[in-house]
Amino acid sequence: MPRCAPWTWCHGPSGDAQVFRLLGDVLDDSRWQALADRCWSTVTRSGLPRRLRPGFWDNSGRCCGTAGVLALACDRLVERDDRPGFAHRLVADLLSRATRDSRGVRWCHVEHRATPSLLAPHTGWGSGSAGIVRELLRHVRIRRGGDPTYAVAWPDQSPPVRTAPRDVG
Repeated sequence: MPRCAPWTWCHGPSGDAQVFRLLGDVLDDSRWQALADRCWSTVTRSGLPRRLRPGFWDNSGRCCGTAGVLALACDRLVERDDRPGFAHRLVADLLSRATRDSRGVRWCHVEHRATPSLLAPHTGWGSGSAGIVRELLRHVRIRRGGDPTYAVAWPDQSPPVRTAPRDVG
């Protein structure tokens, strides 16, 4: 197994599940959901968001880290009426990795192949605070029973379709 984090949105089952969701919507074929469910099962049983070894889970970003997995977790809360426990663990992990000080809040990532391994924080979408905060805000809105979609839709995130009423608690 590679030493990188192969469970992520950009190159792993979280991203594959998003593609399968989109294919199911575009082709109006529910068989794709079974593949998305299998991907999600892989993610939830992988050990995320724990850092099991250097390079396994060192990123909080939307592209290659916890926020990208949280995006799918939130979609599943809406579409599949999943239990919120895994999403809550992802949020707790993001909050625990945040640096908070007089300059604000930000996330640093780890590159296990570099010394020093702690990278400078970014503000951008894929690996920075912008993508992380977007997912955290959406999670809060869903937990409070608000609109489960994104305020601004991006092409990489098909809108969730609620399948059944659910208890927000």
